[in-house]
Amino acid sequence: MLSKGRRVLIQGRLRQDSWEDKDTGKRQSRIEVTASDVTFLDGPSGDNSGSATPKTTKKEEVVTEIDDKPIDLSEIPF
Repeated sequence: MLSKGRRVLIQGRLRQDSWEDKDTGKRQSRIEVTASDVTFLDGPSGDNSGSATPKTTKKEEVVTEIDDKPIDLSEIPF
């Protein structure tokens, strides 16, 4: 299970949406991450001992994070 602080390698795609809030008029945006492959790089407790074999999951999962600042996609290193 994915939890804060756990090291993972994620392969998939990013999509940025932006819109103007109809109530406040403020510009809103969000980044949607669609993972096609997730590899856990550490043990289940989040330790970095490397003793656990990396486990790969093929289940597609969508994670969204809402932020009011647009993301410059040219800054993403992949």
